[in-house]
Amino acid sequence: MTPEETTERDRLRREYIASVKANLVGQLDNTYVIGTDGIKRKLQHKAGELDDVLREQSKKEE
Repeated sequence: MTPEETTERDRLRREYIASVKANLVGQLDNTYVIGTDGIKRKLQHKAGELDDVLREQSKKEE
């Protein structure tokens, strides 16, 4: 594999991973949990965790 092909493969891999992460975040943003009391609640993000994922994703896209 030539150096150019290796560079392109790495770029495409990063793009794919970023896309998968973004899709997962989107799915989780639309996920609800029904508690034992029968109340439907939206999933909550862990403090800072989503920001870290999105920050990492934007760095890789640059």
